[in-house]
Amino acid sequence: STFIAHYDGINRCNQALEIIPKLDKADANLRARLIGEAKFLRAYMYFTLVKCYGGVPIVDRLQNAGSEEDKKMLLTRKPVADVYAFIEKDLADAIAVLPNKSAYAADEIQRASIGAAHALLAKVSLYQKKWQQVLDNTNAITGYSLNPSYAKMFRLEGENDMESIFEINGRGAVP
Repeated sequence: STFIAHYDGINRCNQALEIIPKLDKADANLRARLIGEAKFLRAYMYFTLVKCYGGVPIVDRLQNAGSEEDKKMLLTRKPVADVYAFIEKDLADAIAVLPNKSAYAADEIQRASIGAAHALLAKVSLYQKKWQQVLDNTNAITGYSLNPSYAKMFRLEGENDMESIFEINGRGAVP
């Protein structure tokens, strides 16, 4: 189900957010970017959940099975406004550290960028009728252009092209 799949993804983001700061041999800028990517993905999953289910539990860290506080965190449905505030905080953190799409190498172009974070924050703001935030965040999206061939966008050659803000690439196997 959407609920279970997204909480599995949120758990993976929380694992990354727990582990990445401990990678002291990795470059500090790389660690910051990876944390930003994890927060972007977590915000994306929470946005899907809040649209589908309204208020949902906010799981902001890895859980300790014996902790009553963590059990309460897992079982307490938060108000919609709290979920949106959590999403906005994750996206603000991501915007502070993510690079432009153009900064990624060709083999990493599908990664989350500052443009993707601004676009998602604009959409989150749209759902909350925060019109000025929608305008501010859409104006902050730069470095993209329209593909002159609409049809090519839906073909393999159009993946991650100049119009793509954020794509989740599927890799299916042919039976």
